[in-house]
Amino acid sequence: MEDASPSGQFRSLCEIAALLLTGGAIVLATSLGVPRYITDPACAAAWLIYVIASIAMDPSRTKRWGLRRDNLRAAALLGAPAFATMALALCLYNVLRGWRPLPPWVGMVLIVYPIWALVQQVLVQGIFVGNVRRMGAKGWAIVPVAAVLFGLAHAPEWRLVALVVPAAAVWTVIYLKRPNVLPLALAQGWLGTLAHFWVLRRHPFGL
Repeated sequence: MEDASPSGQFRSLCEIAALLLTGGAIVLATSLGVPRYITDPACAAAWLIYVIASIAMDPSRTKRWGLRRDNLRAAALLGAPAFATMALALCLYNVLRGWRPLPPWVGMVLIVYPIWALVQQVLVQGIFVGNVRRMGAKGWAIVPVAAVLFGLAHAPEWRLVALVVPAAAVWTVIYLKRPNVLPLALAQGWLGTLAHFWVLRRHPFGL
């Protein structure tokens, strides 16, 4: 059930502020030379604890944040064309640049990356987009803001930011239509893997 009480609105504002502080902290740490394989798991663990604790106190948050099965098929079908288009574009880029095969151990990355992507999608879509939408923001305003914030969280790797912003805009549109983060996390994890190996030419986790 939606909480429109003053305490519920205050909690939404606190969650939004905490997300912005988290993104800022990651960017600052990265600019100071702290590896992402240290900052990302630390932030993910902290937010995972919060998400689990929140769901334990209020199970309805599972559905509210897009961790649901009732619309999974509809959300997956809605996002499939976008996923296929982005994957094809990355493949074409790799061909034009000089084909670089994926490493034999890429399967492990394709499993692990969506887990981290799920945390990101819950934070951006479930918590940020969900909160600002419940506070009265319109979709046309939510999409660019969410996309830019999602992109800036990957600064100062500006090539990655340039890839993330348009993809995040598409994911936000899909989420607003079919609020489910599961197919979005899978798409982000797999597309992110391809983008790192084929466009950035480096390991997704900075190893």
